[in-house]
Amino acid sequence: MNAELRTIPEALDERAAECGEQTAYIFDGVRYTWRDCERQAEAFAAELFQKGVRAGTHVGIWGVNSYPWVCCYFAVLKLGAVAVLLNFSYKEKEMAEILNYAQVEYLAMGEPRGSLNFGQIISNIRGEISTLKEAFFLSELGKTAQKLTVGTAYYPEPEDTAVIIFTSGTTKRPKGVMLAHGQLLQAMQAVVDRMGWTEEDCQLLTLPLFHGSGGNSGILVGLLAGMTSVIQRRYQSVPVMKAIEEYQCTVFNAVPSMLLMMIHNPEFGTYDLSSLQSGILSGSSIAPEQYDRILEKTGYRNLQQAYGMTETSTLNTLVRRDADMLQKRGTAGEALPGVQIRIWNCREQREADAGAPGEIQIRGSYLMKGYYNMEEQTRQQFLEDGWFRTGDSGWLDEMGSLHFQSRLSEMIVRGGENISPSEIENQIMLCDSSISAVKVVGVPAPIIQEEVVALVKTDNGSIREEAVREYVCQHLADYKVPKYVFVIPEFPMTGSGKIDLKASRELAGNLVKERENNE
Repeated sequence: MNAELRTIPEALDERAAECGEQTAYIFDGVRYTWRDCERQAEAFAAELFQKGVRAGTHVGIWGVNSYPWVCCYFAVLKLGAVAVLLNFSYKEKEMAEILNYAQVEYLAMGEPRGSLNFGQIISNIRGEISTLKEAFFLSELGKTAQKLTVGTAYYPEPEDTAVIIFTSGTTKRPKGVMLAHGQLLQAMQAVVDRMGWTEEDCQLLTLPLFHGSGGNSGILVGLLAGMTSVIQRRYQSVPVMKAIEEYQCTVFNAVPSMLLMMIHNPEFGTYDLSSLQSGILSGSSIAPEQYDRILEKTGYRNLQQAYGMTETSTLNTLVRRDADMLQKRGTAGEALPGVQIRIWNCREQREADAGAPGEIQIRGSYLMKGYYNMEEQTRQQFLEDGWFRTGDSGWLDEMGSLHFQSRLSEMIVRGGENISPSEIENQIMLCDSSISAVKVVGVPAPIIQEEVVALVKTDNGSIREEAVREYVCQHLADYKVPKYVFVIPEFPMTGSGKIDLKASRELAGNLVKERENNE
């Protein structure tokens, strides 16, 4: 499918016309064809139009992954409205802030996560939302057969805003990123082409749809490739393994923590995962040895590492399928078509020397239209010549492959030395095979600014602190050795499946205070 100068509703209509009887989605064991999806989206759009949704209207979609969620997403875009994608973990305070900030007029509520009562939450904050005209459940839509009349559907232009996706908000209040139809299709077509996905593939879609990793590199890559998507409400290791076996999934995109949790699950090995062919690994860095372990355990033929962010249409670099294993296991790949990448020496305000680390900066057609209603913050992210400041550190090798280090904001400053947490995390993961997850953070300390703290999760719940410190000391400089190592039962997580940095820092700080008080 040619994604050039097209919109998402046009892409859906074209897919339904070309292969309408092929399975598009599987949800709760039910198969839906591309024609089913297009017709359901049209019925949803007709009802949304009756409610008052028009071109440019902000419609919030709030719920765990589901087939109705996908149909509502397409329906909103058919009307030329903007889909505001909301984290299914938001509670009252967060929802009130986000709905007011994004000026949401209509809110479509799907299935909640866990014990959250969406209806009660909205009822409690309704008086605080100045723009909200109506909130309704997705289960209420599509009850009557309706068809959009001529003139009702407003197909947007490729440069019109399709979605507002929020930054993960691990360190501060989330910002609404505006992404347009054309740039999203162009970016995701580049991903499909590099991965070589076709109608013969079947992807397991468990990354959250409200995030770019699920909405863009999930829904849209499935649409452009024409492959079947098996939708799961959210990530859980055992249901994931069951689904791969049952539906013979060939594609599974994930963040590293998902795959590490899966191979450490006690039931791993009892399911047949041999159908897995390829997937994209993104969202955080991973040590080459961890990558090797995942490949050895899962049998992936092509697990390609990638780099990107919400503001740059989700993915910007991606390892090629024909790359050698050195590139696959150690880099985030080369820039996708339409993307330029450079490494910037922020201290000297010049491009970094070859192989030297610096800030990753991006230029090209994938860049966001801006943060919604945040003109100053948008200006701060761009340099005068159009380069976007990612706030991430990394370097480029002689092949043009990107090596991601960490968020610049995550850097730990100890005694005047800048420390990359990911470097320490990667070493700790190699210390003991029972370690399933690590987060290294800095906590305030007198004189030396910050102390290094390691939070560790293990399969058996225990590991000697001194063993971890000794192992790191053998492989890294002394100033990088954590002063504190704490074994914790679970990590605080963001809705997008990443370890929550802000909550982890708070947890580490509390654990340090508790230990110091007991000493």
